[in-house]
Amino acid sequence: MRRTGLLLVTAALLAAGPVAARAVDTDALVAEVIRGAKTDAERASKLLAAAKIVNEQPEVMVVLLEKAADYCLRGARQPGAAKIALEALGLLEEKAPDKKGLWHDKRLELLRLQYRYATRTTKPKAGEALLDALLARAEELEEARQWAKAARLYYEAYSLAMQLKSLRKDEIVSRRARAVHLDRVVQQVERLKQVLSADAKRTVDRHKLVSLLLIELDDLDEAARNLTDDVDPAWRTYIPMAAKDPNALTEPEATELGRWYHKFLAPKASKYAKERVLCDAAACYERAIELHEAKDTGRMALELALRRIEEELDELIDASGQGSVVELLRFVDVTRDALYGFWRLTNKALTAYGVGRGYTALKLPVTLNGDYQLAVRFALGKGARRGQLAVTVPVGTTHATVVVGGGDGTEAGLEYVDGKPYKQNATFVKTSLVRQARVYQLDIAVSIKDDAATVIAELGNKQIIRWKGKTSSLSLSPGTQGQGTAVLRPAVPPVTFTSVRLSAVRGKAKLLPPPKKTEPSPVPVFPRSRDLRELLRSWPRRTRTRR
Repeated sequence: MRRTGLLLVTAALLAAGPVAARAVDTDALVAEVIRGAKTDAERASKLLAAAKIVNEQPEVMVVLLEKAADYCLRGARQPGAAKIALEALGLLEEKAPDKKGLWHDKRLELLRLQYRYATRTTKPKAGEALLDALLARAEELEEARQWAKAARLYYEAYSLAMQLKSLRKDEIVSRRARAVHLDRVVQQVERLKQVLSADAKRTVDRHKLVSLLLIELDDLDEAARNLTDDVDPAWRTYIPMAAKDPNALTEPEATELGRWYHKFLAPKASKYAKERVLCDAAACYERAIELHEAKDTGRMALELALRRIEEELDELIDASGQGSVVELLRFVDVTRDALYGFWRLTNKALTAYGVGRGYTALKLPVTLNGDYQLAVRFALGKGARRGQLAVTVPVGTTHATVVVGGGDGTEAGLEYVDGKPYKQNATFVKTSLVRQARVYQLDIAVSIKDDAATVIAELGNKQIIRWKGKTSSLSLSPGTQGQGTAVLRPAVPPVTFTSVRLSAVRGKAKLLPPPKKTEPSPVPVFPRSRDLRELLRSWPRRTRTRR
């Protein structure tokens, strides 16, 4: 009887057409749909069912789905409420993507309630889900340049990470400090704009405004709009040049712009912006070297300037033990770092494509010696049957390999311990299945004291490995040589890495030098326009890299 009444209401709405749907009294419609329901979960269930029937009326569907989510939040402790809310919020993201932030906030509120009401046995799992959601939402807010809101979420995430004893707490501290700094910069920019709107001739304040926009906020367009005739001529020359595509720069332009970034902007940058400014300077010098084909003193001067920038970047990484985090994907060069398999690097991700038995490997472009943490964020692509990922990490003078998603996708462990692979030593453990289309974060912490070492690994904020012993007990697989670098080894590609962050270094870390432009690529980069099978057929057998 209830189902019949629901169908009559929604069928009448569909027959009325889109114009009537826009004019419908949504409060009356909601009241009619939930009539007879006794609990908030029942009301949400009826609203979700009605929304699915009126999927041709997106405006009404969104109203019904939002009401369903709200009822679930109100009755979060009732059976089935969380499942209904997640389904409703998923549909809302599809039907109203322009309000994606609002739906993510509602999902976050639901996870907060689940954590609050969780039992002692379910609380760790609920906490892991909440921590992932907090960090994901904070990153979205950072991309939207809403630094104050991001900082508040990072503060909440840090408190939760402390309760969960998560390895990610140091990373969260660093990200919160950066968000707080950028929020203060934004406030300062707004104050300077108000001052200049009252008196546009305040040259010192205009210089300060342009400097903050350019160096700290990396907003070239806004910096260019605030240029006036009283601004330093160098700024009026280089800011429009910096807005150009780097590949369109001539050799003199690239050289001058690189020198300006390195000598003038980098010394003024905060520790949160200095890495980016130095990377921009290095990119300009690399462009100039590429265009300067003659092997003369001019090329030597460019290469020397580039080497000095790399040394400064090394110093930044060495200082990361004081709380900063370095994104290593920024420094990856597949022509230098890929060991085998096909790899493609874009602005946002690094993807591994397998050949033959599917083995791939890529060394991270930094040598490590001391205490550090790595945070590897990855996701399996379509076609990956299971999710094995191995990450080899330096441990003092030797190496160890953390394996997750092994076997049927539920095995993990550390190898080689006393010469034994992970399945045959005491670190072997069963975990939840590593699935496709889900983003995971693998956190690895390495600490050294005299001849003893500790290796801890967490998958999704849940500790899966904790090994402590002599460094001499650890080794690589037979026939494999370590170079003091960490290596990503996805065994069943495609696997996409969206972030590899290095933090809490206490010891020595050094970036690998960039590859020489004249050297051939040891491993081909997977192309966009050609099929993998076609590429393999055309690739000479003797040049294929084998494991």
